[in-house]
Amino acid sequence: MINPKLQTRAPQLARFLREFRLPISDIQSMKGELNKGKPLAEITAGWIAAHRPQIAGWVKTAQA
Repeated sequence: MINPKLQTRAPQLARFLREFRLPISDIQSMKGELNKGKPLAEITAGWIAAHRPQIAGWVKTAQA
């Protein structure tokens, strides 16, 4: 769900957010890592590194 004003204030961001997907299984995996004491910054950096092509696609769509 995106604030309707975002489309006019930041259309590229709105397009990016419409494309963004974070599967529940990934969230659960991240939560497990957090529970084991792994730093959040390290967990998110790992997720980003593992999903670079997907993220690049979201960015490309947002910039179109």
